[in-house]
Amino acid sequence: TINQTIVIPSGSSIQQTTILGNFLDCNNNPVTDGYLELTYSGNTTYQYINNGVFEINTLICNAVTNILIEGTDYNALQTTGEIPFTLAPITTSLGTIISCNTIDEYITYQVDSNPAVTYVSVYGFSNSSGGGFTISHQSPTTSFVFIIDTTASGTYTLADFNPRLFITELGLDTSNATTPQNFKFVVNNFGVVGDYIDVAYSGNYQDSTGATRSITGTMHVRRDP
Repeated sequence: TINQTIVIPSGSSIQQTTILGNFLDCNNNPVTDGYLELTYSGNTTYQYINNGVFEINTLICNAVTNILIEGTDYNALQTTGEIPFTLAPITTSLGTIISCNTIDEYITYQVDSNPAVTYVSVYGFSNSSGGGFTISHQSPTTSFVFIIDTTASGTYTLADFNPRLFITELGLDTSNATTPQNFKFVVNNFGVVGDYIDVAYSGNYQDSTGATRSITGTMHVRRDP
């Protein structure tokens, strides 16, 4: 395991973070025999996965926040490929990553401790105005849309660059006044056409019964023309 006790001297610029997420196979089942590879500042560490979840304690040093994550499923002999993420102080939520070479791009979300949901018919493209981008999935049963008016990597709240997340099957729309204001969107990568757009997100919302739910998710989508 990578987890260990870390003591940070008072006044140090070094920050601690705990990287959290889920690791699923092609059938959305938890990976029970695999590992996660974390590359940071030229160093690579590994964590064995036997229950589909990971929790890694590490340090953010010298303000360097870019990492690469790759998960490998021994049973299916498949990987996620390298996915870029951005470290954040205290907690870095990666949502759900999928080890499935046959799936080129996907959107995932997980509500509370319920099973993760995955969409594979997804699109990512630059917006014609505003300088940002849109990621979407459309089907007869749901619509997933994420819009933000920037393509720069970074961590954004609902007050930054007009981000909006809309998931019809959950009744989630971050533009509603009832949505708690703790949503966080981490734009990890905005590639050229044909390359990937990567976003991780987390926050709370009220469902149709008025109950407050927690949601985390990941978008790994090729940029379309």
